[in-house]
Amino acid sequence: MVSLNWPHATIAVAAAHRPDSPHEFHLRFELTGYPQDAPTVSLWNPIGRVAHPRMRGTASRSWRRLRSPEP
Repeated sequence: MVSLNWPHATIAVAAAHRPDSPHEFHLRFELTGYPQDAPTVSLWNPIGRVAHPRMRGTASRSWRRLRSPEP
């Protein structure tokens, strides 16, 4: 975990080594309403402190499919 400033959490994920490529990627989770509501996640630019514009919130659709069904 890189940072936790509720309701945002940022993690770094190691990337495969490739020439001229980043060695890690940052993901920023929006946790408002968690655990009742599924979090959303964006690819994060930690230097500019902004979400990648083409990835903003797109992972939330996949995340919802992974959640356990309500009893």
